[in-house]
Amino acid sequence: MHGRVDHESLGISLYSVGDCLFSLGQFDEAKAWFERAVKEAEQGDVHGRVDHESLGSNLHQVGDCLASLGQFDEAKVWFECAVKEKERGDVHGRVDCASLGRSLHQVGGYLSSLGQFDEAKAWFERAVKGAEQGDVHGRVDHENLGRSLRQVGECLASLGQFDEAKAWFKRAQQERELAKRSLDKL
Repeated sequence: MHGRVDHESLGISLYSVGDCLFSLGQFDEAKAWFERAVKEAEQGDVHGRVDHESLGSNLHQVGDCLASLGQFDEAKVWFECAVKEKERGDVHGRVDCASLGRSLHQVGGYLSSLGQFDEAKAWFERAVKGAEQGDVHGRVDHENLGRSLRQVGECLASLGQFDEAKAWFKRAQQERELAKRSLDKL
């Protein structure tokens, strides 16, 4: 490439190493590789264009590592940064709402674990909206959608709003049934 570093490609390779280490439970080592992938993704492709979706995924993985290491306050910061990047979309501006929803769900999960149910509910509701829209091709992951719906219900129940929670639990169950039917077809 005429002596230019393809930061995007290098970032993908770094991410792959981090992913392998993460799957082996080596979270601290994986975090270092994901952090390097973040730095490369921030520099963009050979033309300097940044794929914010990819950058957001790298940021999300650093957050996953930190959460796996029990460093939840730090993880939340990385998940929030991931959300901001994913909202900007890929190099063409297309937003993968399903991926965005997964990052939103993580922030909600953290807040819920702290007992901040009202604030968590808002993040889970945003996660539901993202999951309902699906990926860049409009494909909906019914299992993830069901998880986020259930978490809204859990927050409402924790806030004493049982009737409203019941409706969210019902929707969550419907999505899980759709996911199961999809798997049965395979």
